[in-house]
Amino acid sequence: MAHPSLLEKHEIDAVSVPVQILAPEHDEVFTPELKAYCNKVIPQLNVEYDYQYFPSLAHGFATRGDQSDTVQKKGLERAKDSVVFWFLQHLHE
Repeated sequence: MAHPSLLEKHEIDAVSVPVQILAPEHDEVFTPELKAYCNKVIPQLNVEYDYQYFPSLAHGFATRGDQSDTVQKKGLERAKDSVVFWFLQHLHE
């Protein structure tokens, strides 16, 4: 998930498959409280978990990032590379 939207605690509690979260620093939707909750609960659920923090970036950076801005472009590329690697590890035919 990149900058998750409308995520609720009961959904975090129910995670049963490997999950990756790409979390921007600034996000009114994926709040610091939800970030902390994910990082507390998911590691206890016995599923593979990858949490990546993107400083200076805001909600939507991985889909609507401004590629003319160096920081946003770097974050967008890092997010893309992370997701591709995650899919290669976890999606099998």
